[in-house]
Parts: sequence; C-alpha cells; structure tokens
Amino acid sequence: MLGLRSNEERRLRLMARLAGRGELLDVGFAQLPNPHLRGSPVVGLDLAPPPPAPPYDETVAGDAADLAAALGERRFDAVLAGEIIEHVEDPYRFVRGCRRVLRPGGRLVLSTPNPLHLPVLACELLGVRRLFYTEEHRHYLLPRWVERILTFSGLTPVSRHGVGFPLLVGPRPALPAPAAASYQIVYVAERR
Repeated sequence: MLGLRSNEERRLRLMARLAGRGELLDVGFAQLPNPHLRGSPVVGLDLAPPPPAPPYDETVAGDAADLAAALGERRFDAVLAGEIIEHVEDPYRFVRGCRRVLRPGGRLVLSTPNPLHLPVLACELLGVRRLFYTEEHRHYLLPRWVERILTFSGLTPVSRHGVGFPLLVGPRPALPAPAAASYQIVYVAERR
C-alpha cells in the first residue's frame, strides 16, 4: 500500500503547513504522529498517548469527544484533527470542542476521507466493502457538509485542500489532486 502511505505523508506535511506557528494541539495523533510540526510548542492528545517525543513537547490523555475534560481552560493557536471527525459519534460536538480550545482567530485544520473520491464512489455504488470501508468510521462526510458543521459550530471555513490520488500500482505512489478528486480533504476554518 505504498500509495496510501505516500498520501498520508503528504497529508501530514500539508496539515503542518496550514496550521502555521504558535501553540498547536494535535488531536488523535498517537497512531500517526506528525513529524512536520516544527518550530512551535506541540501538545498531542489521544486516548492512550505515548510519552512525549519530538516534535511533541507534551502528551495528554483524553477523549477527542470531550476536549474540555482533558484540557480545562487551555487554549491553542491551532488545533489539528487528522482523520478523527469520521470516527466520533457527534461531529458537531467534536468541532465545537475544538472551537472551545482555540484562541480567538485560531484555526482548526481538519482532514477526513472524501466520499466523492472516484474509487470510493465506485465501491459505494457497487456495494463493495473490501476496499475503502471500515467498521470504525461512523460517518462519511461530503465536503459541503463538513463546511456546514464548521459553520454551525462557530467557525468560518477558509479553504479546502486536496491531499492526493493514491495509486495502488505503478511507479508513482500518489498523484496530486484537487479537493474534489482527492482521497482525503484538509479543511481550514478560523474561530470567529
């Protein structure tokens, strides 16, 4: 699955760039820590986080669905939530929790799989569960619905970015792709 690994690397790099500088919170980082979060203090939050290791200055045990319980009154300049929103029971509550821990003007950088990615759409139409399907996902969110969740949760959507089109065969592991064709989409929203 070289194409998917390459796509994940591209996603991590893009999310780090879009987060900018300042104090950063990376929610749900433990399975795939982001090595590109450099030059800023970084806190990683997960259900069972590993001990801090570069680039993470601190790790916190907590549930992404209840950031307030884990973080109290702490605030961050950016919150990164990579491939989390599709796993939580209530996406609105999750995004509101992210908003709550953002400083005014702070940004949420969120990624999620794209249900309009052509291979995913083909599997959906054909009822194929062997590919692009997992029991762990509770939601598969269309891009305009992600932006609606962001807006209804008190954030202003700023941009969306395609991560890429992973190739499972061939010499190139992944191709750049616009958001509409990308396997994953990264959304940026700011706290009003």
